[in-house]
Amino acid sequence: MERSVSKTKTKWLVALFVIVCLVLALIPLESAAAATQTVTIPKTAAVTAGKTITLKATLKPAAGAKINWRSSTPTVAAVSSKGVVKGIKAGRAVITAKLANGKYSKCTVTVKKAPAMKVTSTGIANGYIADKYGMRGQTDSGGVPVVSIPLKVGNVPSGTKSYAVYMRDLTYPWVHWTAVNIKSASIAENASVLLAAGIKQGRNDFGTIGYGGPTPPDGTHEYAITVYAMNKTASLSNGFAYPDFKNFVSGGVLGQATVKGSYSP
Repeated sequence: MERSVSKTKTKWLVALFVIVCLVLALIPLESAAAATQTVTIPKTAAVTAGKTITLKATLKPAAGAKINWRSSTPTVAAVSSKGVVKGIKAGRAVITAKLANGKYSKCTVTVKKAPAMKVTSTGIANGYIADKYGMRGQTDSGGVPVVSIPLKVGNVPSGTKSYAVYMRDLTYPWVHWTAVNIKSASIAENASVLLAAGIKQGRNDFGTIGYGGPTPPDGTHEYAITVYAMNKTASLSNGFAYPDFKNFVSGGVLGQATVKGSYSP
């Protein structure tokens, strides 16, 4: 009986010894693999300012390893710990992916200038504002046109939090509409009324709050509608004056664009 127990213990000890030897034998191999491991990323890449791309890193041998990412010029292109590159402004930056063993790979990233913001309106055709957005459209009791013109913003700048709108008469100095805290890039027809609960609007030169469309008294007038993409929202109350609007858009503008149209009596 004692011999049987002794033999069993001996077998277990031998098995344990073999396992330990195998583990110890593997450690140098793993260390050797880590020491010779390489990383490769694309040599070149391009991204538009405000957009992101992900650089694919290839490890050889294909074992897990921590990659340290770094940008030579973070003000042009920033990179995350996962290789996600964000274009900041036009220019070039070198992105480096480096392993703990010192092996690395580099990628030259070209950041392209973001396309200019633009604004269009289906309410303007052949250079003229449609009748219903002016004096021949719906008016209030004082004869002020109240159906605001539709607008659509394209190439919206990254980081936009709100939009501000300013409509003015270029022929005779007159403020027709100022609005802030608009959330959508598609500003629907009659937004001055439909969105009144969620936006803030200034007092126009007719003396009313919100949109006051074209009412040219002496021939054709030209009007400009400017939309500002803002990185903030305004702390203004309905009925604010134009100087308040001007002060708001004096900072935090990510982009702006203007569409023009004429109106005849």
